[in-house]
Amino acid sequence: MESANAALKLTQHELVETEKQREAHQVRVRIARDIHDDIGSGLTKITLLSDITRKKTTDSSVSDALEK
Repeated sequence: MESANAALKLTQHELVETEKQREAHQVRVRIARDIHDDIGSGLTKITLLSDITRKKTTDSSVSDALEK
C-alpha cells in the first residue's frame, strides 16, 4: 500500500511539473509571437515611410539610399 501511495505521489509530482513546463512554453510562445508582430509592424512602418519620403524627395542620392 505504501508503494502504491508513493507511486501516486510521484505521478502527481510529475503531472505538476509537466503542467508548469507547458505553461512556461505557452508564455515563451506568446512572447515570441508578440515580438515577431512588433518587429513586423515596425518594419512595415519603416518601409511605408521610406517609400513616401522617396517619392517626395527630388534629391537622387536620398532617393537611391531610401530605395536600398
